[in-house]
Amino acid sequence: MTLDGIPAFFKPNLRAFWAANVPLGVDHAALYSTDALRKTLSELVDFSIINEGSPRLTIGAANVETSMMHYFDSRETPITTEHIMASGALPPAFPAIKIDDQFFWDGGILSNTPVEAVFDDHPRRSGLVFAVHVWNPNGPEPKTIWDVMARQKDLQYSSRAASHIARQKQIHKLRHVISENEHPDWELGLLDPARNADYVVACNGDPVWAAMRHRKAEFTSVTSIGAPGQASCTVYKRLPN
Repeated sequence: MTLDGIPAFFKPNLRAFWAANVPLGVDHAALYSTDALRKTLSELVDFSIINEGSPRLTIGAANVETSMMHYFDSRETPITTEHIMASGALPPAFPAIKIDDQFFWDGGILSNTPVEAVFDDHPRRSGLVFAVHVWNPNGPEPKTIWDVMARQKDLQYSSRAASHIARQKQIHKLRHVISENEHPDWELGLLDPARNADYVVACNGDPVWAAMRHRKAEFTSVTSIGAPGQASCTVYKRLPN
């Protein structure tokens, strides 16, 4: 924690230090104000270039109310200063950022290396993916309270790339299961069960899995796959009307 902040980035929000229970509003409930960052980004970033679509930019942010990860993609949504700030709004230091009447925090709360945004992209294509480990997933046993606090942050924000790769292996095998039955359109339903695809794949713990719990009357389970220590995945087939 810094008492002075960083010029052109953030400065202390003095009202937040009065008391922890003082009502500040969701967009001011933070130890620091990032108004300076908004000005800096506006001066330094040409968003018209970003929104031309090449290179493509995808930004992850966590919805404060729903706890769901949301990806803002320059291929689909014009990227603005607010999207950049939302992706770095790590509480309780920085306040939530409002986008389209909803508030968002740093996506690292849910997934600090969200390679699933690349793996689950449609249409699928071959590519080389680099995942940067900003926080160390491996470390020694902590021996002091300070060590415990540091190690807790490492674990909380370390990359989940290994689990994402394990999930992709499961889905790859499921693709072959469907392909062998000559149903190529299953993949259209991979991320959104509301799409009118005949098949949907849901892996335990992901948003599709949660959504499918409320749509079981529309689908029937075809097959499941999993391995010890990995999330199980299930292929659902849409029932005829």
